[in-house]
Amino acid sequence: MASNLRLIRITKLSNLALQLYSWFINNGHARNEKDEREVEEYFQLQMSDDLKKGSRFYEKLYLYQCYGWYAFIRQDFLSYYRYTQHWVDLFHQEPMMIKIASLYFGAGDFNNSIDYLNKIIPGKVNLRYDQPRRHKDAKKNFGPV
Repeated sequence: MASNLRLIRITKLSNLALQLYSWFINNGHARNEKDEREVEEYFQLQMSDDLKKGSRFYEKLYLYQCYGWYAFIRQDFLSYYRYTQHWVDLFHQEPMMIKIASLYFGAGDFNNSIDYLNKIIPGKVNLRYDQPRRHKDAKKNFGPV
């Protein structure tokens, strides 16, 4: 029974992450209060308390992706950075998953890179290379699949 609930939670979170990505592809960033309200209402409606309770790898991964897309759409880039960092940290907490789910690791690491963040948010957040980054050796750990 518990494994069925976990699979349902993973499916819902995965679908929500894809739906938020689709929202961004179709609409771009929230440009005004109406857009902001629309994406917030949708997110809150879909993100039930039950979905936040997951404790396993894929539940957390898709939860962080959902919150990352939600923040990215709303142009809350500091939250976006935090959630992509959680995403990358998750792989470092379970290193074997780097090889198993390498595409997700690579995407999370790219989305969390300082170069990428400075490119998408010029002048909005001052991220520099001299600021500590928890996993600056992530590329070295990536290895072949």
